[in-house]
Amino acid sequence: MKTQFESHIYEIDENKKVLNERTDLIFWIILLLMILFIVIEWIWMAIIAISVILVSAIVTMITRWGVIEPLNGNFTKDLVINENEIIVGDVCYPVSELRIRRITTDDYHGLSTTGYSFYARYPMKSNGTSNHLRFVYKGQDFKYQFRIRGKSHLEQLEELKNNIRIKW
Repeated sequence: MKTQFESHIYEIDENKKVLNERTDLIFWIILLLMILFIVIEWIWMAIIAISVILVSAIVTMITRWGVIEPLNGNFTKDLVINENEIIVGDVCYPVSELRIRRITTDDYHGLSTTGYSFYARYPMKSNGTSNHLRFVYKGQDFKYQFRIRGKSHLEQLEELKNNIRIKW
């Protein structure tokens, strides 16, 4: 029986990544303003700054508690891996001509993980996109990030990895 793993290539959207970084920057600015207000003895302004940080962190934690982490990118191409080839989009790479550098499969959709809101941790579920495939084909290095839909999907890929006879 021919085992086949099907998924999607995930590409991070830099605009969404920058937006998350800006949110952290805003928290740091408010924190620095709070310290400045304490130094110049504007205690009420410092209390307001502390309140803004705490309320924002708590609201973020409550709205994201136990839910699937939001995607910071898009699924751009299909990924198919079987014992004979790896297909990315419309391009086929024969396994016999590949040199696999790394297949990282540490993540799957629904995996319990930890989210952060200005260094406050809360439980959430992974979106399953922190998996990586890196290989060399005809002297060119290829790196892809992909999604694993669940634990059974992960087990299917692990079985396929064990069956494939490739150069590492």
